Amino acid sequence: MGALAYSAWNTERLAEQSRTAVFSASQAARASRSLVNRISSIERLAQQLAVVDDPALAADYARVHLGFRQIADELLLLPLDAQQLAALKNMVFCVGERASH
Repeated sequence: MGALAYSAWNTERLAEQSRTAVFSASQAARASRSLVNRISSIERLAQQLAVVDDPALAADYARVHLGFRQIADELLLLPLDAQQLAALKNMVFCVGERASH
């Protein structure tokens, strides 16, 4: 009887870990897609700003860049392995460097 109870408890614990892993993977996929979209917008706005000095474009650029940082911060809260974390930090650094120029 004890073995059955332990087995049921262990199965429930593994199921919860699986649900958490699937949820984290789903969040990471959504945020990654959103980051790619933000990067495209940042590049487009930066190119436009290089040609036209328009305060409205600068405001849009700042807004999109802030959104990029917020999404990156969300990703940093997820359980990432060392390689994923390094890639994310590198991307944030590169986009930040471009924003400062």
